Amino acid sequence: MTSNFSFLQKENNFKPFAPLMLQAERAMSISPMLAATQARAALEVTVKWLYNIMGIRQPVIYGDNGKEYNPKLSDLLKDREFKAEVTDHDVYEQMWAITKIGNKAVHTGEATKAEGMLALKQLLQVGNWVDYLYGEDDDYAEHRAFDESLVPNPDSVSDLSHTEQQKLAALERKMVKTADNMLQQEKELAKIQTKLKKQSQELSAKDAEIEALRRELAKQKSQNQSHRRYSLDKATEAETRKYLIDEALAEVGWHFGKNMEVEVPVQGMPISERSPKGNGYCDYVLYDDAHVPLAVVEAKRTSVGVEDGSVQARLYADCLEKQYGRRPIILLSNGYEFCYLDDLSGYPRRKVSGFFTPEELRRRMRQRNRQPLTSVHPKSEIAGRPYQLHAIQSVAEAADKKIRKFLIVQATGTGKTRVSAGISDIMLRSDWAYRILFLADRNPLVRQGKSSYTDIFGNTYPLCNLVLANKDKNSEMAENPENSRIIFSTYPTMLNSIDSRRKDDGSRLFTPGYFDLIILDESHRSIYNKYQDIFAYFDAMLLGLTATPKADMDHDTYGFFDLPQGEPTDNYDYRDAVEQGYLVDYEAVDCSTRLLTEGLKYNELSPEDKEEYERTFGDEEDDGTNTNKKDIRPDLFNKTVFNAPTIDKVLQRLMSDGIYVEDEDKLGKTIIFAKNHTHAETIVERFHKLYPEYGDSFIQIIDYRIPYADDLILEFGTPEKMPQIAVSVDKLDTGIDIPPIVNLVFFKVVQSYSKFWQMIGRGTRKCKDLLGKGKDKEKFRIFDWGGNFAFFSMPEHRGSEPGATPSISSRIFALKADVVSILHESGKVKDVSADEGTSFEEWMAAESKIGEYTVDSEPDEQNVYRRFVSDLYKGVSGLNFESYRVKMRQKVVNKYQDIGVLASLTKDGANEVRKEIAPLMGNTDNDALATRRFDHMMLAVLLDSLLQKNSTFHVGSVIRTVKKLQSPRYNNIPEVRAVRPYIDRVATEAFWENIPLGRIEAARRKLRDIVKYIEVEEQPIYYTNFTDDELAGKPAPHIEPVVVSESYKEKAESYLREHKDQLAIHKLYTNLKLTAVELRELERILWQDLGSEEDYRKVYHDLPVQKMVRKIVGVDIRTVEGLFSKFLQSNRLNTKQMDFLRTVINYIVKNGYIDNMQETLGQEPFNKFGDVVDLFGDSQDSEDDILSIMDTVKEITNNAMDIA
Repeated sequence: MTSNFSFLQKENNFKPFAPLMLQAERAMSISPMLAATQARAALEVTVKWLYNIMGIRQPVIYGDNGKEYNPKLSDLLKDREFKAEVTDHDVYEQMWAITKIGNKAVHTGEATKAEGMLALKQLLQVGNWVDYLYGEDDDYAEHRAFDESLVPNPDSVSDLSHTEQQKLAALERKMVKTADNMLQQEKELAKIQTKLKKQSQELSAKDAEIEALRRELAKQKSQNQSHRRYSLDKATEAETRKYLIDEALAEVGWHFGKNMEVEVPVQGMPISERSPKGNGYCDYVLYDDAHVPLAVVEAKRTSVGVEDGSVQARLYADCLEKQYGRRPIILLSNGYEFCYLDDLSGYPRRKVSGFFTPEELRRRMRQRNRQPLTSVHPKSEIAGRPYQLHAIQSVAEAADKKIRKFLIVQATGTGKTRVSAGISDIMLRSDWAYRILFLADRNPLVRQGKSSYTDIFGNTYPLCNLVLANKDKNSEMAENPENSRIIFSTYPTMLNSIDSRRKDDGSRLFTPGYFDLIILDESHRSIYNKYQDIFAYFDAMLLGLTATPKADMDHDTYGFFDLPQGEPTDNYDYRDAVEQGYLVDYEAVDCSTRLLTEGLKYNELSPEDKEEYERTFGDEEDDGTNTNKKDIRPDLFNKTVFNAPTIDKVLQRLMSDGIYVEDEDKLGKTIIFAKNHTHAETIVERFHKLYPEYGDSFIQIIDYRIPYADDLILEFGTPEKMPQIAVSVDKLDTGIDIPPIVNLVFFKVVQSYSKFWQMIGRGTRKCKDLLGKGKDKEKFRIFDWGGNFAFFSMPEHRGSEPGATPSISSRIFALKADVVSILHESGKVKDVSADEGTSFEEWMAAESKIGEYTVDSEPDEQNVYRRFVSDLYKGVSGLNFESYRVKMRQKVVNKYQDIGVLASLTKDGANEVRKEIAPLMGNTDNDALATRRFDHMMLAVLLDSLLQKNSTFHVGSVIRTVKKLQSPRYNNIPEVRAVRPYIDRVATEAFWENIPLGRIEAARRKLRDIVKYIEVEEQPIYYTNFTDDELAGKPAPHIEPVVVSESYKEKAESYLREHKDQLAIHKLYTNLKLTAVELRELERILWQDLGSEEDYRKVYHDLPVQKMVRKIVGVDIRTVEGLFSKFLQSNRLNTKQMDFLRTVINYIVKNGYIDNMQETLGQEPFNKFGDVVDLFGDSQDSEDDILSIMDTVKEITNNAMDIA
């Protein structure tokens, strides 16, 4: 054999690329650089050949000018369809490595002999993989190791033809001309690419011949995969891994022979068979400018855990420390994962997202000598109040204990920003931090944070607003983050800047060790979902600032900061701040009107109001008896129905009972929190109607739609300037510091407990002489028209937060993973591992037919399963592997690039996909939003079907969507017209009764690309003039943030769930009454063993102990089913009635009891059943059934309270 690639020459079908692989090997006799570029060129031809053979259309690439360009090799490799075909990830990795080495050779004009040789070795693995799939020769080898002796030396140039020798000699002469080096190489590459394009065109011109060849090779591939095996050469894999580590080091500034050496010999290792003289070799050593080691890097295979090399690395560090007198930092990597260990500093090892730059490692080495943070005295002029100094000291003490995450809970208005500045100051002065990142979730808070720091630090430290810097990066006046010590940014801006912000030399600016401290302003918001990737990427200490931490289990703030529940690093609550005179207290009035509380009931309207109704909404076509369909729910007021008298009541109450300033001559500064912009406009319009004498500027809208809103905020914050009333939609809810505010009007429902407290915080600041000379602000007043104080006074609503909603693409992907796992674990389908000998093309061909099925011929469960496995596979394969978010999850991403793993997905696997993979998904198919929403609805129905859950809600959403397509306006659209009969069937409830899984999927595939034609219908807005009555106002419950008590809540509820076998708890769980002795024992446990009665009252208020226990542990399902057995076992209930009864049972099992049956039936999850009387009918038997169900529910509730 004369070449490593000779085996490819035996195959006729490999002629387009096999000679180029041999040519790349021969090019080593000229230079490694030429071998690397030729290897890349050979790979490009091979990939294009694969595109042709696999029937894949090459991606269309457009430049910034809109011109179409031929795809580059990297474009071809990134294509989702191609990636899906390359099922062996190791081979795909080899392709990328060849591309990287070749690109580097082309653009720098350099390549080491090792790089050139590695590119050839990787090319051999690709060639052998192609032979494994498509080769016909019987002399196939499962494993091919590269034989370097077959690579020609410079002396072997004579083996080439005279013409080839002349070409190579000419190329060599060109290469030594350094001035024209890059240009000449680009020209040579351009010639190769022209040749490739010509070959591609020649191939395309023979469509029939190619199609026949495709069929022939597809058959050959199927045969080969049934009896051949392929394995990557381990030596090549190890070299590739080393190359990836080399590249990762080079990307952050480490270069061989300059500040990095490899295979560095050391002495003093333990004596062993492997090292009889105690000698060893460090994989990599990174040096400072004095050539003293900064770090030792231990490389491990991908299959080995990154931390497995820590013992060996410690021994190397011992040897280097003895040799140089300084212990190096230890870094571990397998090419994908990275681990950082500075054992001399006393910190435990931790995973990091990549290598650090030389400057960052020098800084880490320097920080070893820093003084304890507690020995640095805070500057009282920055944060001098006792509680502020206490917070700074608490963080310093934690930091000295090697803790790297801190959470400060501090009431709104007590100067959290100043505390953060105080902590920043002591860290900057003591070398604990060199660069700091300050994150907030909105631009105004970023600007406000930077402004506060500028006032505090002046010119001491360069500051930068990254949001503005990115927007004006080409301006000479733009702030430069590269020269800044403290950078202020929103979460999305930083998330994008990690990949996009570059230095002048093109390298990444924000590397993993760039920041030493990250400050999270109002850290109860925006620190979950994809933004957690920021904190995983940067190896920095975290300082969270918040007024009210969340208690929501999914996004628990304490858990995020690795703190016990309810135990922040430091806490200063609202009540302490008020009692110590740093904040003012509030008076809250619970206000409402009849329409805001009860809604509008048409049959209760006066004749005048009925006329108003008909004028506004028109006369609906009915027989006049079904008047309740004309009712208007309370939640629609101020959303789509704006009733003038209702708004007038709110404004009149403010003007009569609000706090006045300047010796009660002028209404004090007021914020009205409106529901939406139209609501805000209507409020301002009604105010001008009622109070024209105050002029135009007295009341102003301040929201995100208003130009120069930030200037308006500055004027609003100045006591002597207008406006006096700011009507806000979200913009003034949080983070704005305006001390003169004395009135707050909650004219909307607030769903977030933390936001609720942020809104209250707008009025807590003190203000001197506000009411007149010598009359300081002593309180502020809240008018609550949304029932918020009543809602949050209930203990179960404390900590209530709307969950972060993943993107719809992420949710769709997660739902498909759920479907696959359920089908796989059901045993009803055959997974890919059982499909021995099936090629991926056959897999794809089978699943692609699903789109052709109709309601009369739908896919079976096996086909649905195959479709979704393929969708998951294509989704993972289509990820951007250059994104740092993907790189941080490289190991789990690689795991799910195996179609066999996806096909055998378990419930735990689906959960891992939901958590790790789904958040990375984007709309890579460029589907319309309506299409994606329809997919989500249909997948929810499909999942309900698999889980045998009631799907009434999701089916209803689908039917409402499909019915819109029945409108005549869509008759002119051919795609809609073609399936009109099918649409009419899907839009009926009968279609969905006992529907099989395949029919659901067929409907999704049939209609998903049609729903995009549905026009978005704007919700009509109505302005009304119905009579409204203000209900008697009363003082609202006084609420204070729950912080420390959350720890008691966690302990108490955990104890109850874990001790269901304790007698009293078990009796409540099984619906038995307690004795007086048993009740006292429960009270003793909750009020003495787990905390105090005061702790209990802070969390659960007046909720009786028995009901609290029942609410936490629920009721045994068998017990509840036994009580309702006479209904469940009878034959007189229809399916909807049985669904209703099952919902009642599930509710009691989960919640323990139902207090008010009538009220509960009007809420989720019961309201979907409508009126109970209508559900059961009005016969005597039905009435008896309803009363019997009610009595059983009442009995269960009473048993929780009654004493035996």
